[in-house]
Formats: sequence, structure tokens, C-alpha cells
Amino acid sequence: MFPYCRCPYLLSTKPIYPYFMPYTWYFSNIINLPVKDLYETYTRNVHFSPLQSHILPEWPHDSKDEKYYLSLDPSPSTKLLRQTRSHDELNNIETAFRALIETDLEKALYLINHETLPFTSLFWLRHDIEKHGVFDQLSLRNRTALSIVNEILLGKRDTLSMPCSYCDYIQTVHSVLKWILETGSIDDGLSNDYDQVLDITAVLLIKIYRDKTILSTISDMIFKRYTKGHFINDLVWAFFQSHDPNSLIFIADHLKSEEPKEIELARKLLRFCPSIDDHSKTLEEYTAFTDWLKENSSFLSFTGESFQQSTNPMPYVVILEAKYLYKTVDLLTGRSFEAFTENESLLLDEYKELDNDTKILLANFSYRLHQRDLSSWKTWIDYPIEKQLSIAKSNREVR
Repeated sequence: MFPYCRCPYLLSTKPIYPYFMPYTWYFSNIINLPVKDLYETYTRNVHFSPLQSHILPEWPHDSKDEKYYLSLDPSPSTKLLRQTRSHDELNNIETAFRALIETDLEKALYLINHETLPFTSLFWLRHDIEKHGVFDQLSLRNRTALSIVNEILLGKRDTLSMPCSYCDYIQTVHSVLKWILETGSIDDGLSNDYDQVLDITAVLLIKIYRDKTILSTISDMIFKRYTKGHFINDLVWAFFQSHDPNSLIFIADHLKSEEPKEIELARKLLRFCPSIDDHSKTLEEYTAFTDWLKENSSFLSFTGESFQQSTNPMPYVVILEAKYLYKTVDLLTGRSFEAFTENESLLLDEYKELDNDTKILLANFSYRLHQRDLSSWKTWIDYPIEKQLSIAKSNREVR
């Protein structure tokens, strides 16, 4: 194990930060299977598509009911699916749904169960659905979504009569969670309850299902919230819990934004990278960061640090010893995957005694020499550390 040092480059031990989970109480209720078993079950059933099992009846576009049809129109071409809706627009939808459910229940169910309906509409109409007692007539997707909402907001656990096995139910929940986040993120900020549902949905997708396909969506939500002055801590925590350094590009992209608040947050989240500087030009910062990430990705270790622990979190650190010896490390433990030779162990003992600037110099030189000329690196790494340092100092610009 490499030694610990609190700086942008070193980490030796698995920290406790990953265990500070927001909404920890929720995980024990939503699914009982261990995370590893749950994830493996899901990957074994990737071809199962439970939401397609609900067959919708064909419904003609009746001109006499046009006002209701347009209010809940599930067609992808409508602004219902494409634009953020105001409270007034949602109130109009609610009024239309109430009138329709009392005059034409079959059509009301057809519209609410349509596969292209966004989560926002279902969330907004949930009290009317409960009031009229039509929960059991909803599609599998909608029943699952509302059960998740009730459990998050009320702590109420619903026992659904599922038309599939428990293993398939696990994937159903995954599909519904993705639908909630992907269609619901458009209206992020609708209310505190709504945002809480989105936050926990993001946490579950990352922590339970290991779903990295929604990282771009979470990143967009984080930056939109920040520019509006809204709460972002739990979304940031969920984003970093993906344990995926490549996802940092989604954050770095905002260095190129024309919105000062987005640039401010991108710099704050990427502060662990030495090339991030408030006084640099943002395009130069972006290029420098992508170069830094490419160079150091094999030597990064995840600390778990987020805004719950620090105003300037450092979720990733570079393990200099690993970079110096060119040893890939386990992202979650900071341990090398490879055993050390006797000479490497001796070099490592001496390396630990050096000051931090010298460690950085040797580590960077070692990496670049390894990339440029492997044969020369093998010769250099066998030299005593004093000779290595002399060569590194005289060849600082090696590329």
C-alpha cells in the first residue's frame, strides 16, 4: 500500500468518505438484494424489456375532445416532452385530466399510460390518481414510479402485484428510474419534493445499478441548479460515486461555457487538478485538464470526498509512487495491482523520504520517459535514486 499524504497527488488508504451516503435510510427499503447480486442479476437479464409488456389500445384523435387531448398529448412533437413546463401549464394539465377522468375514464387512462408521457406529468397528477382510485389501472411503469415516489416522500412501501419474477422486477425498477430521471430532469426545480425524488433516483441509479449512462444528465442538472442557486450537494455526491474518472470530462466541458457560474463550479469541482487556475483562460484550462487526465488516469485513487465533507472537495488524488514506478492502481483502494521487485521496494523506501516537489518531478519524468522510450526507462529506473534525480533535472522537458 502506498503511504498517505493530504495533497493533490498522494493517497495511500481507502478513506471513509464513500460511506457518508445521503439518504442512507432509503437503500435498505427499495431493494433487499446485496448490490453485487443485484447488479449481476440485472446484467444477466439485459434483453428483458418489461415496459413493453403493457399494450396500449389504439385511440382515435377525436376532434370533440381536442382540448383534453392536447392538454395531455403524449406525442413526442409536443412541447410537453421538450420544454420545461411552468406551474400554470401543469395546473392546466391537471384541470384537463380531472375533467377527463370523470367523463371518459378509458381515454384518461390511455393518455396517462402512454409510453411517451414524461414523469413530470405523472408526478403532478399523482394526487388525482389516488383520489379517483385508478392506481391499479395504471401501466407497470406508472405503478412502479408512483410506488417509488411514495416510498421516497412518505416512507410508504407499496407491495405491488408484479406480473414478472423478482429478478425481472429488479430490471423494471431500473427502467423506471431511468425514465424518471431522463424525462423528469427537464423540469428539475419544480418543487422541493420533486427535486428530492430526482436526487434519490440519481443516487439509486449510480449506487445500486452502476448505471453510468445517466452521468451526462446528472452533470447538466448540477450546473443548471448551481446557476439558479439551488442545492447541488447530493447530486454531486451521486455523480462522483460512479467512480469513473472519464466522467470528469462532463464537468470539464463547462469550462468552455459562456456562463460565469458554470465556469466557477467546474473549477471548484476540478480543483484537485493542478492545471485548474482561476486566473487562466478557460480554453487553456480545458486543454490542460484533458491532458492531465490522460496522463494520470492510471494512477488516480478515489477519496470519496464531496461537499458533505469539504467546501473544496478533492474526490480524486494521484498516487505519486505509482506514477513513479509506473504501476496501475486500484481506483478504490489506492493499492498497486502489481507486486514490487526487490529493487522497486528499495527505491520506494527512498522515494518516500523526498520532499513533495521532488516526488512530483521524478514521477512526471518517469511517466514521460516510459511513454517516449520504454527501453531507456527500464535502464533509468534501475539507477540509484540520486542518479535518477540528476537525469530528471537535466531533462525536465522530456516528452
